[in-house]
Amino acid sequence: MMIVEVEFRKFSGQSKEGSIYYLVKHEQFHLRMKSNYVLFENEWDNEIRDIIIDAGERKDYIGKIRCFVIAERDLLEKIVCRFIENKSRYTVDDVYREYNRLLSEMSFFSFIDGCISVLRTEGHWGTAQNYMRARNSFIEFIGCDMLPFTAITGELMVIYDRWLRKKEVSRNSRSFYMRQLRSVYNKAVNLGLTTQHFPFKSVYTGIDKTRKRAVEESVIKRLIRLNLSCCSSLSFTRDLFLFSFYMRGIAFVDMAFLKKSNVRNGFIRYTRRKTGCLMEVKLEDCMKEILERYAHKVSYSEYLLPIITEKDEDKAYKQYQNKRSYYNKQLKKLSDMLCLEIPLTSYVARHTWATIARNMNISLSVISAGMGHTSETMTKIYLASLDASMIDNANSRILSCLECI
Repeated sequence: MMIVEVEFRKFSGQSKEGSIYYLVKHEQFHLRMKSNYVLFENEWDNEIRDIIIDAGERKDYIGKIRCFVIAERDLLEKIVCRFIENKSRYTVDDVYREYNRLLSEMSFFSFIDGCISVLRTEGHWGTAQNYMRARNSFIEFIGCDMLPFTAITGELMVIYDRWLRKKEVSRNSRSFYMRQLRSVYNKAVNLGLTTQHFPFKSVYTGIDKTRKRAVEESVIKRLIRLNLSCCSSLSFTRDLFLFSFYMRGIAFVDMAFLKKSNVRNGFIRYTRRKTGCLMEVKLEDCMKEILERYAHKVSYSEYLLPIITEKDEDKAYKQYQNKRSYYNKQLKKLSDMLCLEIPLTSYVARHTWATIARNMNISLSVISAGMGHTSETMTKIYLASLDASMIDNANSRILSCLECI
């Protein structure tokens, strides 16, 4: 019979702390392996050989340690059982090596790093960045980069959520981290690397309503008429914002990576990076005017606008991130110049186009299709059957109302 036990050993001397050990017993085979975790003596129950979780200040820390210990004990048990089932002769060193190998290769963090690498290779830089942000937060909470999939439990995620709250991370940001980690976990489940136990069902993964991001029609008109001849950088920022608005609220990432090859027969065709949806926007005169204004700056470039200059994909994406940050800072300056209550950001053009369209009684289906939304079932149905001219007509109505065309 094989037994894997957890035991506690005090340090010698005056210290009240001790270490957690794993003890494997099978016939004549005995293995005692020290873990990375230390506890105080009153946090261990020697009779039931388990960690005691009270309501004190160390409650979450002890709860986290208990999740790790259970997962690592189970991993050791599976390793020894596999040796026994294969009727292999094994030594303490064999078990120890296999344990470290599996802990490294089948770690949650090893898997998420692999996912990030694949996403970058496939050009999904935004999703890769989201995974990286969640990974960095979670690894700070865990305290190391070795975590078995079995340690991802509902209890651990609740503790992680409390840890985020203590760091004053907003509810939407906490949800963002949870959604990214859940996505990675579900990928591992689909690949058979772990069993689905729904560890995220007890934490919030929704999206709270944020403050209003749309500005009034009058703000767009004031922005168009604003004299910025004395500052070329602000003038360029204004033109990018307006171009985004004219393009039915095209996201900054999609606008930055637009290429000259995307312009064909009086239309700009591109694929949304976020959803993979193919978009087609009629090239109106107000858009042509902006493109012609900066044509000399992209005469030797494949890009439509002078935002990206790097040819290497990795460097180009980093350049996009830097340009987006600078773009938002410049939009803040424009907002101050116009004394706006709702400051302009890279998202405001998109929200404003949708809001103005709604106020003009343009149907939700046309608005959704015009913005490339694919998250709602009804939107998907309309995307499959809607006449593209209806979307272009809707955009023309909006731009005409603002005297853009």
